[in-house]
Formats: sequence, structure tokens, C-alpha cells
Amino acid sequence: MLGIINFHMNDSNKNPNIFLYSLLLPILWFTFGFALDAIAPGKRLGMFGLLLIIYATLTPICWHFTKNFRRHFNQSEKIKLIIFLTLWAVLCELWALWYYVSFESTSEIGEAIYGVIGITIAVDALFMTLGVQFAAKRLNNYFLKRIEEKNA
Repeated sequence: MLGIINFHMNDSNKNPNIFLYSLLLPILWFTFGFALDAIAPGKRLGMFGLLLIIYATLTPICWHFTKNFRRHFNQSEKIKLIIFLTLWAVLCELWALWYYVSFESTSEIGEAIYGVIGITIAVDALFMTLGVQFAAKRLNNYFLKRIEEKNA
């Protein structure tokens, strides 16, 4: 995956393709989801799982970004990353919700589904914003420091 990103980023203008970086989230989401289902069927990690996925996604993104661009994300890149990651998280959660609801046939679920979707979008957007604003900055600082130490 990172090889594909690297191939597209070695253009002469060296502009990062944030969408390609964001593709890591659904890959890790489904990988962790299938692994957890194989290890502990029926278990859900909830908010801890979301935090784990966000951190596991941002770590290689920040590592690759700092390796290639030797800087922090600018404001435009942060906004794009937040939007793309939130969209991927919402799509993954809606797929999981649809999968769960497809096995339930009660009308109570149908009435509450819109509230669940709204809360899901709000929580995902909040966590992605906090992750990109704070965790990505710390990760970028860490990787930039390692690059600086390596070059010294």
C-alpha cells in the first residue's frame, strides 16, 4: 500500500495525495475487524477500537508523510485528511450497522437507526479531528526528530 502511495508522490511537484493516504483506514478497519471476529467472535471493541484504528492508521501515514515531505501537514492537508478519514469511518460503520440490522427484524431498530447514524457521524468526525490535530502532530514531531537525528 505504501509503495503505491510512494509511486504517486514522487512527482516533480511533490504534492501529497491525501486521498491515497486515507485509503489505509478502511484497509486497517476491515483487517482488525476480521481478525477480532476470528479471535473472539461476537466481541466489539467500541470506542477503544475506534481509537486503536485511528492511531494505527495515523502512524504509518505520518511516518510516510514525514519521510517524503519532511514537514507537518499544512491546514489544507489536515482538513482533507479529516474529511476523508471521517468518510471512510462512516462508510465502514454504516456497513457494519447494515450487517447487524440485516439480522434483526424488530421495528425498534428501524426507528432508532437515524439517531444512531447521526451520533456515529458526529463521534467519527470528532475523533478524526482530534486525531489529526493532536496525534498526527505528535507523530510527525517524533518522525521528524528521528530524521533529524539520523541526518546529524
